[in-house]
Amino acid sequence: MGEAKVDGTQPTEWTLRQIKEVIKPELFERSTAKALTYLARDVALSSTLAYATYVVDGRIVASPFSQTELATVSRVIVWGTYWWFQSLLFTGMWILGHECAHGAFSPSSKICDVVGFTIHTLLGTPYYNWKHSHAAHHQNHANAERLIENPAAHGDPEHSDIWEVIEDSPAYLLVTFAAQQLIDACGYLESTALGHAAAKPFITPSSLFRGKHAAETLLSDAGFLALAQVLLAARSALGTEAVLRLYVVPWALLSHWIFMTVLLQHNDPSMPRRRADRKPSARGVLSTMDRPFLGWQGKFFLHNIAHCHLVHHLFPKLPFYNALEATEQVKVLLGDDYKYADTPVLEAFWINFRRCDYEPVETTKSNVIRAI
Repeated sequence: MGEAKVDGTQPTEWTLRQIKEVIKPELFERSTAKALTYLARDVALSSTLAYATYVVDGRIVASPFSQTELATVSRVIVWGTYWWFQSLLFTGMWILGHECAHGAFSPSSKICDVVGFTIHTLLGTPYYNWKHSHAAHHQNHANAERLIENPAAHGDPEHSDIWEVIEDSPAYLLVTFAAQQLIDACGYLESTALGHAAAKPFITPSSLFRGKHAAETLLSDAGFLALAQVLLAARSALGTEAVLRLYVVPWALLSHWIFMTVLLQHNDPSMPRRRADRKPSARGVLSTMDRPFLGWQGKFFLHNIAHCHLVHHLFPKLPFYNALEATEQVKVLLGDDYKYADTPVLEAFWINFRRCDYEPVETTKSNVIRAI
């Protein structure tokens, strides 16, 4: 199945209530024990992988052949394999923290916040700061004037023809792509560290963390500072290189995976954006693209976050382990309103990176923002 051919500017005939009625009621039931089992699995795999890699690398370095090309190639393979799978495990655990922020991890809000705070803090994300900014992401879904999750800038009528040529050059595209994935992606997780810029990943206002959220923001910041102390202690015990290899590189790749999935889930040339003066609607929520991101690895390590993202936006408290079954039931009802694309990840990412540059269409009839 390829890209859905749907006129996304027209209202959908389905209401959220109608969509919910086709999902088995038991799929909405949250099990703390089941969710903790997935978390324990990820923690066990991550710890085992880190320990095994550290030991194997140490033996290569200590061997009589440590200065040979074979040893160098072996270390590259060992660490490359580690970074790939550890970054996916980090991402999977981060996604479980994301489930906590939605209250989908457990029926208990206290358990959700304790688990989510612990996971996200250990993965360099101030939990409460991100939780509130992410809530705004859901509330403003498909609102192009409040969200900045589309990969390219809004159309600028003051751009000169020369600048447009520069923007299409391979060198400019390469630098922009690298900056987005290595700088913006990391900033997505850590920009909330001091609270005042916590909304930056998805929306422009920075006033989300005043009043009742102030104490939570300070708690998030305290957790962030505690993580810094833990990393400094690890540096003293293991050395700077080991901390960089074992934690920092997988964390940077975690940032990349999260940013990449967000862009692919919420961007496609076929999906419009609404303006700020348009109220949220089922059509806005349905402007979400399910993708078989990384195949079986996306299902196993990333807990179906990309395979079943539409049903997550429809019903954020539906547990991730029931999302596949719920998606099958929902897409039968939605028909062409269900958006799915099996375009290879890198190809889809490049298409969206190049084509999803949104410009306002001056019309009172649809009042949408289309991709060009």
